[in-house]
Amino acid sequence: MLKIKDLINTKSSSFPWLVLGAVYILLSVFITGMARWEFSYGILYSLSFLSIAFLLASQKPSLLTGLMTAIAGTIVVFVAMNQVAIYPGLILTIIAFVVLLAVEFGVLKWKANREVKYLAFVPFFLMLAFACYYFYGRITLSMPLPPATILSHAGIAVLALDGILRMSGASKKQWLTWIGLLAALIGAVWLTLGLGWGLQLTG
Repeated sequence: MLKIKDLINTKSSSFPWLVLGAVYILLSVFITGMARWEFSYGILYSLSFLSIAFLLASQKPSLLTGLMTAIAGTIVVFVAMNQVAIYPGLILTIIAFVVLLAVEFGVLKWKANREVKYLAFVPFFLMLAFACYYFYGRITLSMPLPPATILSHAGIAVLALDGILRMSGASKKQWLTWIGLLAALIGAVWLTLGLGWGLQLTG
């Protein structure tokens, strides 16, 4: 079950994903705007980030919560790599997120299992792999790397790496968390407010 105090705990591993998801929603709604095609991407990413936050914050997550988080994280990466169309991907992510909320707030009953949190490794590894793929592709093809996208991709990759290290017990320090979050937030704000782009992250 999910408790709000655990979700907003600044020392928890869930907090940076909560902040990133919330900022993506605010930027998508109030800056990008619902009329633009990039709006759907911002919402897609934000729901994936929030799913990770809810899974990590849950005291006794269920297998269904873990699976929905893994599904949302997988869809995001496949959409970003242009392997899945945005609208089917967004619909599936919304369904996964609603199911996750229903389970965590007791609407759907499902057996809890603390070990389920390790399913967060799935979106972490995928997001880290995607960021590496993005930079590798751009560099090998001699394509430009705008600073805003560097910060955005690198920030999310650092957060994913930090999540892997913290969940595996290899690191308990928060400095990597804050560096990743700050870079991702600056990149997102720069993409929308500075460049006037949306929050589409593509490979």
